Amino acid sequence: MRRTLMVSDKSSLTIQTGDAGTEVLDAGGVVLATHGTDRHDELVAAHEAEGWRVARSGDVRPEEAADVSPPPSGPAGPAGEVDLGNAG
Repeated sequence: MRRTLMVSDKSSLTIQTGDAGTEVLDAGGVVLATHGTDRHDELVAAHEAEGWRVARSGDVRPEEAADVSPPPSGPAGPAGEVDLGNAG
């Protein structure tokens, strides 16, 4: 499953794509939109055009997809490093 966490000044949302298509979820995990096909890149681009920015993005195991919490605050890791919490 592919998941992208997007943030704005006031909120966050998650775009995730799996076998069933693409979903957009709010910060609480409530599904805002569903698409039966892979529209991940299109939706990320549309939200970026509206001022959202990507906080983290990558592949996750399906059992981890339920965690849509925003990233912890604090200093960022090394440039180019993405921590999706699925090390191991």
